[in-house]
Amino acid sequence: MSDILVVDDNEMILSLVEEVAELHGYDVRATNNAHDFFSAYDKQEPDIMLVDVVMPEMDGLEVIRRLVQMNSKTPLIIMSGYDYVDSNGISLLAQNLNLLGFLKKPFDVDELIEIMSGSLNQVH
Repeated sequence: MSDILVVDDNEMILSLVEEVAELHGYDVRATNNAHDFFSAYDKQEPDIMLVDVVMPEMDGLEVIRRLVQMNSKTPLIIMSGYDYVDSNGISLLAQNLNLLGFLKKPFDVDELIEIMSGSLNQVH
């Protein structure tokens, strides 16, 4: 079973990702803040990560910076509901990471399934 680690401050997004992923046979660890995300990451490195960009306290860009500092090679999918988030800038920031793609919120279930299964196929 593949392990997915998700961080998003929106409980509805977390529930959606968790429900869809579990229905498709994935093990999901859902966190709603960066502190819990890194705690879960430290306990067990996931097969893939989904990271929201805009969050209170520590945002997704800071999460990405920390992952770069940790030399993480875990595949990463970035989620954002804001148009001002520049995917080119994030790509530059995440150039030392295994960036698999972007999910623009709101996304539909089929889009989520496609990016997760495509990402996990690349991993395995």
